[in-house]
Amino acid sequence: LRGSPHVRVPVVSNASFSRVGSSAAFWPVESEWDKTRMILEPDAGDLIDIEALEWVKRHWFKGGRLIRKSNEFNLAMQAFDQSSFARDPVLALLLLWSALETLFSPGRSELRFRCSAYIATFLEPPGIGRLSLQRATAKLYDARSAAAHGRPKDAEQPLIATFALLKRVLLKIIGEDRVPTIADIESRLFGAENES
Repeated sequence: LRGSPHVRVPVVSNASFSRVGSSAAFWPVESEWDKTRMILEPDAGDLIDIEALEWVKRHWFKGGRLIRKSNEFNLAMQAFDQSSFARDPVLALLLLWSALETLFSPGRSELRFRCSAYIATFLEPPGIGRLSLQRATAKLYDARSAAAHGRPKDAEQPLIATFALLKRVLLKIIGEDRVPTIADIESRLFGAENES
């Protein structure tokens, strides 16, 4: 999430690898990596820099607590993680949008506008940046709708952009150590966050 999607975690242990003894347990992960993984962040490098590792160190336990506390955040993290293993860009796009809708959909009406407005409100302060992000997110939602209804023209570019959008959302949620509620977003949207 914070470093590079090209970095693999082939095994996890309950002990430091530098001090592994006979009582250490090992769990293999990411066994399908090379055969089926889509590249959803094409410009990402193969290395993780110190700044990213420090971020992971600071936020690792906070992220874990959020996953345990919030079903919505847990689902969003799983969708983000599993999206690159979907065998089709359309399926991956729908998976990522299911995560965004879980976090930012207040109901079933006006989803395109509400989801895009709420996401932009969460990520950007009031102004042109928020408006630009809302418009770009609405276009990504159009691509999601086309995919959901079997009319995708090009799923690859919207998929990469949606992956980046969800990544940005997840990083901000972890950084703030709080999953926003719809009431929080609406307060920000209407400039009343300090009054609620």
